[in-house]
Amino acid sequence: MGMKLVVLGSSNAIPSEGHDNTMLALVGQHSTILIDCGINPVVKFQQAGIDLNSLEHVVITHFHPDHVSGFPMLLMSMWLLGRTKKLLVYGSDHTITRLEKLMTLFDWEQWPGFYHVSFVTIPLQPLQKVLETDEITLLGVPVKHFIPTMGLRMEFKHNQKIIGFTCDTEPCPGVELIADGVDILFHEATGENEGHSSPEQAGHTARRNEVGELVLIHYPGEERQNNQIVAKAAAVFTGKITRAYDMQTFEI
Repeated sequence: MGMKLVVLGSSNAIPSEGHDNTMLALVGQHSTILIDCGINPVVKFQQAGIDLNSLEHVVITHFHPDHVSGFPMLLMSMWLLGRTKKLLVYGSDHTITRLEKLMTLFDWEQWPGFYHVSFVTIPLQPLQKVLETDEITLLGVPVKHFIPTMGLRMEFKHNQKIIGFTCDTEPCPGVELIADGVDILFHEATGENEGHSSPEQAGHTARRNEVGELVLIHYPGEERQNNQIVAKAAAVFTGKITRAYDMQTFEI
């Protein structure tokens, strides 16, 4: 059996009703991987029907509030729910040092009976292995945002499918590396600004790299702003295009 990818959140930095900050969950037979940690991941896990205790790995792409704001709540909630097993947290040096500093402000080392959290620093280098399980390998790729940021290539072992996730970025060589020949590309569509990309730019990337399916994510949460993004990308890329939405599930 394969894994499933669940979109826990699809919005850019300003969430709206029905569109939480961008978060992804990779749910396997034995464990779950959380990619980024927006407003309230515990509630999103409940809505998606994912066992919170199956969470073993958390990957944080960069240290901006919409990607880390739920991290302290996640750790505290699992502690209050009686978690005992270790949690592994991955990110660049820039990200990890700030996550540790954030938790220190909460005096978390004084929380009695707290489970072990292991922070793993990942070099920001092209196709750097972030983590590997018996089901999947995650490779990190530096992209161009305002601060050190990591996009991902997800390589599934049972069927050799590959999914790319650009994270927050303007067009750059890292995006091309992430997108190269992937079956599904999750590409941000915040808008054409420094550090971000437009739907049209996402379409160009998908076309150049012969992507199987383009999924637009991290877009403005207001409906009147996001209802045209698929059409804008489709003017460039003729393949399958969808707009990510909260609780959308991809069987891999």
